[in-house]
Amino acid sequence: MASVQQYLSVLAGAQSGANADAQRAAAQMQIELKNGDPRNAINLCMQLIARGQPLEARHFGYGVLQHVVTRRWSQFTQPERQELAKLVYDKLSECGTVPTSETPEPFMIKSKAATLMAEVVRQEGAAMWSSIMPEMAAGACSDSPVRAELSALVMRYVAEDVAVYNSDIIGGRMKELLYGLTSTLPQALQAMYRLLEVHFSAAMNAAAGGNTPVAKAHAAAVSAALSAAAVYGEWAPLAPLMRSGVLDACCQLLSSGADISFRAQACEVLRHVAHRRRGDTVNSAIASGAAGVAGGKNGTSRSDPAALAAADADDAAREAAADAAAVVVGLEGMCRGLGIAAQRVLAAAPAEVGSEEAEYARRLTETVATVAANHVQVISDEGLRAAFLEALLGLTKHPRLDVLAAAIPAWPGLLRAMGAELPGTFVRPDKAIGSGVWGAQAQQRGGSAVRTAGGVENGASGGAAIGSNGFSLPGGAVAALLECARTWLQRGGGLASGLSTAGAPECKGDEWEDEYETRDELREAWIGLRARLMEVTKLCTALEPAAAAAAMAGSVTAVLGWVQPGGPLDPAKAAAMGPDGRSAVDDAIGSALEGCVSFVEPAMAAMPLSSATPAAAAPVAPALEGMLTRMLSVEFSSPVAVSQMSRLLESMGRTALVRPDAGTALLHRLFAILSGLPTDDVKSPPARAKAAMTAGRTSQAARQRVCAAILGVCAAAPKVFNAHLEAFANQVDSLRSGGRLSGAERGALAEALLAVAGPSGPARVRDVLRWLLESVQRRWVPAPGVVSPDLVHLASLRELAKGEGAGGTQGLSDAHWELFHDVQLAERCLRRSAGDHDPGQQDGAHGNGGGGTSGGTSAGTNGSDSPDKMSQGSGGAYGGGGWPNIPAGMVRPVDPPPPVEECPAADHLEWVLSISNALCRAIHDAWTPNGVAEAAALGLDRALCMSPEEQAAHLVHGPARTFALEGGGMPPASDTADAARNFLRGMRDSAYALVQLLSVHAPGAFYPNRAAAAAVGAASFHELGHMHDRHARVLLHTLVRPVLGRCPAAHRPIWHAALTAGLLPHMHERLAGSWARVKASGVGKAGGGGGGMMD
Repeated sequence: MASVQQYLSVLAGAQSGANADAQRAAAQMQIELKNGDPRNAINLCMQLIARGQPLEARHFGYGVLQHVVTRRWSQFTQPERQELAKLVYDKLSECGTVPTSETPEPFMIKSKAATLMAEVVRQEGAAMWSSIMPEMAAGACSDSPVRAELSALVMRYVAEDVAVYNSDIIGGRMKELLYGLTSTLPQALQAMYRLLEVHFSAAMNAAAGGNTPVAKAHAAAVSAALSAAAVYGEWAPLAPLMRSGVLDACCQLLSSGADISFRAQACEVLRHVAHRRRGDTVNSAIASGAAGVAGGKNGTSRSDPAALAAADADDAAREAAADAAAVVVGLEGMCRGLGIAAQRVLAAAPAEVGSEEAEYARRLTETVATVAANHVQVISDEGLRAAFLEALLGLTKHPRLDVLAAAIPAWPGLLRAMGAELPGTFVRPDKAIGSGVWGAQAQQRGGSAVRTAGGVENGASGGAAIGSNGFSLPGGAVAALLECARTWLQRGGGLASGLSTAGAPECKGDEWEDEYETRDELREAWIGLRARLMEVTKLCTALEPAAAAAAMAGSVTAVLGWVQPGGPLDPAKAAAMGPDGRSAVDDAIGSALEGCVSFVEPAMAAMPLSSATPAAAAPVAPALEGMLTRMLSVEFSSPVAVSQMSRLLESMGRTALVRPDAGTALLHRLFAILSGLPTDDVKSPPARAKAAMTAGRTSQAARQRVCAAILGVCAAAPKVFNAHLEAFANQVDSLRSGGRLSGAERGALAEALLAVAGPSGPARVRDVLRWLLESVQRRWVPAPGVVSPDLVHLASLRELAKGEGAGGTQGLSDAHWELFHDVQLAERCLRRSAGDHDPGQQDGAHGNGGGGTSGGTSAGTNGSDSPDKMSQGSGGAYGGGGWPNIPAGMVRPVDPPPPVEECPAADHLEWVLSISNALCRAIHDAWTPNGVAEAAALGLDRALCMSPEEQAAHLVHGPARTFALEGGGMPPASDTADAARNFLRGMRDSAYALVQLLSVHAPGAFYPNRAAAAAVGAASFHELGHMHDRHARVLLHTLVRPVLGRCPAAHRPIWHAALTAGLLPHMHERLAGSWARVKASGVGKAGGGGGGMMD
């Protein structure tokens, strides 16, 4: 073995980046030491880590020693282990007793020594920890900052083995160490509190006296103690943690305006504790403690053995109740400290983006929100609770988006605790009445059960709303939260649509862009926050609809006032075009309107508007009528403004439930807007999703948005418009026959007609459905079972490659887009063919539940189109108890299916399946070897690959995603290739959807049909062996799974034979082949005919 001097020489040379030989030699020496005789390694390393040796040598020595203790401990005898533990402890003590006249040890060495000591404790177990704990506690309580820091570091590193999973210490060893840590917990916590008390004061005094080195030493000790407290806060029992005073010290650091490093670490301690909810334990302790107190007063003889046992139980219950009370008191102290800290943050100017203060504000907000969400109802002091929630509301108003993101998640739970629930939403039931920490406090106060569901009586807007469990927000809090949500939504106007926000009053998109790397990243972050804010708006409206109506009226009045002549957004100023050919004023108008829409939409969705209870709408009716009058009187001509204004009008559709004349006025206004828009591009395909950043900037996009608004209004109150069905149909027919509707617009208005026809029953829906689809059937399936040759011809690669050669637009011919729109029209009509309900969701006339979805329709989408819903039924195979809750992502059988007479879609079963099967076969052929070769020869090879947007959707923000969006280093695909990709994907998805919709809306005709089963199986799995993995995944999720999941028991043999008999062996073979390629080529390199693993 080399001498110490040789090691020092090699390590010194290895510090030079240019001396590669010395670095390799040092690495080799380390390997030899780790793998050689551990005793020789210890002897050498003890000399290398001695004080006075170069820092690199000490670092090297500690690294080898840690490896020996971690990996070679079992090779030592018990006396050798004790000797090694003593050596390590002596080195730790040596680090803590450096004379004040000498340079103190650097943190790296102190951390290495503490880590090594913790590693020895981990190997030896609880006995070793218990033996050194008195010394660690004494060190932490000492006046020496270095010794105190080292003791705190050891406590932290030992406790981390419990808080962080470690495969080296599991099972019995983990239990033993946890027992040792728990048994010494009072000593450790008291030592931490003493350290914080002594050394924080010393650090402040030294800093005030200008003694910077001493101040830094004491500050390091405080920092080590806070780090240890954060680790203990993750797992230590809450009662001793609360009693120790450590959390009180952290609250004091937060509220005293201490150095940012102290405040940040103290906040981290509280954050760990805030995330811990031991509600059932606290509840049980309080309940049993109360019983114990009552039992102790009943005068029972203590000489009776049964009485003695009961007395012991009473003592234990009292102790548990005292622990629970300590937890409650500790949480109240946290609320006080956090509230004061929040007020300090709010009083200061917003910190610079990326600064420590900005990160502290975010972390503090997250902690406050977590306490509010998990523990605020435990606070019995209403004044303290009101002050704490006021601080949370203030943080919610903080101008930074990252602070908003941390604060907003707390509010939905708080509002639901007050009884705010929305119709048709899933309510997670409580585990038991009075369960959890909130329920325990309610019981202690003599309250009743915790709310499981239900409403709340709404008081006046300015009063405090009270939930059924006794919890209440302060008076005026709901109205203030509504205003906060409105302000934020208005500030974010235009971001979701990709509009320029420059010049729009109150819109802050340009200012927020500095907080993010790109505008796209800001947009994605804002979309998530907007969804949270809209949820809060809905819940606030459910609690105080009058306040929400007033806030909406104020928002609409303000925004529409901006567009009046002479206002900041006067449309007359839109003549000035920017360098990109767009008017900045148009975008500003759109941004302002979008901000208003984002608030009005959720508020209107939660308004208590029902034709059954018109009296409930009386308090809000004047405000709603005034809003609607102002909206109907505004005129816009630019597509951007029209798109947003149509959304605003659509949001008012529910007013027709209580004011039918308002619904008629809305429809007339929307049709007037539609008729006034240019129709020069009605034959163009619909605006695709990839154009979201420019959505609404063309007349085509604006018309589609208006038609979607008409559908939304009709779906919101179909019974109101049912009497006007014929006039409505005539107006649609006039637009269609006059060539003023594109395919997508025709589809939206067709859905609207079906929604209006729904209340009249299946017969009326059947007539409307036949009228809408007759031309589609006649063109593409002229005779039963005979598909027009034009369909297969248009779906061929050779015809797609011709592009716009025969006349067309956006890369393909007019005939292609006509087929595209006809198929999508059939899909949309089938989706809405049940009117306003799913025929499988029966009302008891046919016994069992059915369809797998429930509830009514929403604007633009029938509630029954997706099987992935949480649903409940009655009856069925489970008897009177009904079907059980089906987890999200699952479907339940339609058993028995409803009569065919109640399913208008059944009339179209044969020809729709003919179209679907023909499309499946034609499109699946494109990915066969012959199809791929033909595509390459025709220049359509890029049409068979994922688009840059699809590739980027699988990646997170970063260079890889940016690279994918930029095309992955490949030249842009041609317009024809792009259009062909969209056409093939759209037709394939629609073909699968048509089959799935028939299983939903015509189960009585679909499932018993053996010919249909055979045809669907043959067409769906056509060329299955050549499908890419991503295509097979789409097929399974959109067709196979929902169809089989809904299948009645009597017909399962037919459909399983058709859809699984050949599928399962193929998928097993595909998976086995992919794994074989992975083993042969490395992870992620598998490829081939079945589609690569990375598909």
